[in-house]
Amino acid sequence: MKANRLRALMIGVFVLAAPCLAAAQTDAPQHPLEALKSQEYWAVYDVLQATGKMDADTYCVSLLLHEPPKETVLAWKAGGPISREADVILLRKGLAIEIRVDISGRKVESWKERKDVQAATFDREFIGLGEEAKNDPRMIEALAKHGIKDLTTVQCFPLPFGYFALPELEGHRIFYGDCFDVHGGFLTWGRPIDGLYFTMDAVDKKVLKIIDEGATAVPMSPIDFEEAAATPRPGTTPISIEQPQGPSFQIQNGEVSWQNWHFRVRLDARVGPVLNLIRVDDGARSRSVMYEGSMSELFVPYMDPAESWATRVFIDAGEFYPGGILRALQEGVDCPPNAEYIDGLESNEHGMPVLRPRQACLFETYTGDPAWRHFENDIVWGRPSRGLVLRTAAVIGNYDYLLDWRFEQDGSIRVAVGATGIIETKALKRQPPARVACTAEMRPLTPTATLWARTPWVLITTTFSRFAWISMSTARTTRSWPTA
Repeated sequence: MKANRLRALMIGVFVLAAPCLAAAQTDAPQHPLEALKSQEYWAVYDVLQATGKMDADTYCVSLLLHEPPKETVLAWKAGGPISREADVILLRKGLAIEIRVDISGRKVESWKERKDVQAATFDREFIGLGEEAKNDPRMIEALAKHGIKDLTTVQCFPLPFGYFALPELEGHRIFYGDCFDVHGGFLTWGRPIDGLYFTMDAVDKKVLKIIDEGATAVPMSPIDFEEAAATPRPGTTPISIEQPQGPSFQIQNGEVSWQNWHFRVRLDARVGPVLNLIRVDDGARSRSVMYEGSMSELFVPYMDPAESWATRVFIDAGEFYPGGILRALQEGVDCPPNAEYIDGLESNEHGMPVLRPRQACLFETYTGDPAWRHFENDIVWGRPSRGLVLRTAAVIGNYDYLLDWRFEQDGSIRVAVGATGIIETKALKRQPPARVACTAEMRPLTPTATLWARTPWVLITTTFSRFAWISMSTARTTRSWPTA
């Protein structure tokens, strides 16, 4: 019997039965760190509209919970008053605007125009710019030189320019882009029109410069993996995971309790899962292990010396998070049948709430490993072990980042970080046989993720290699790495 699926209509707030869902969205927040609810998104929307400054050229890039000070949270008692605030970033004709909104008081607390920074990009912006670039007469001429005259299957993507301290970049929203020909495939990643690039002013929506390094044939190798049959390897037999009596963890007012563990979780559009107030029962005492833990950033420097790729210095979470970095999880691929799912809320480009289903899953795992064992006098003493896993998948472009928070019975927390997805290829001209006689696939250096835990004892940077394990004990911090 499969466990019932959990449908929560708020980020990080859990409910136990479907009939409660509608009521859960209209209830007042039950904790200062509870994720924003849909009615709070609408309250922020109404406050911004009331300013009279929200015109057709103004977009909501970000709308996130503004966390109250730590001392305020720790001093708060259940049933006490809760003050709620939101941090908003708007983008108007290249100008970033930072706003603090008092949700409880329904008013703007601060409004700052920031000419010294750039706001993150969003889908509508760079997709629209790509269409403008593709139809530029100079681009049409350059594409023809590369043997491409049918623009129907051509897609161009201008993306944030890495910071190079160039004078022409200062005070401007400049993107650097390239194009793909999807003819014969579903996705663009294996069909680059290499050797042709452009820079673009995202505000004026004009192509500034075209870089043409000469025609390189578009790779035509098979890339339609979507149509491949998902058949198991020969000899594979089914594995059954069941919990007939339901999960062993409990969820009440947004707090997860399992074994001796207690913690809160919310899903943030920028950094993904944020865990708060992690505690473990140590006998009769509840020990604080971590006030807050989350990923801080995904930094992807490709470090290819070619001009066309040297600009790829992506800050994935900071530059591409509008609309949320988390994507839906699929049973049987990302999560086992006994998983419970958590839905999330994010804002769209107008600041309105959008429901994102199955952005996280929570499940117990059992591998058959012993928690401890000892053999003596022909007798084995021991106990089986199990763990609790909170899993999310952040997707930026061709990268799928998996992040696990794994709680163990021995009082330790293991954070597993992994990268998968699909390879983005770079086409190269064939060289004479004496030199290089192949088309190379260029891959970036391994991305780096920083995991930030607001405790006195852990700030860890790790690289993605399948899964990189970070074990965080209540007493010490250790790191172990896969051997293969």
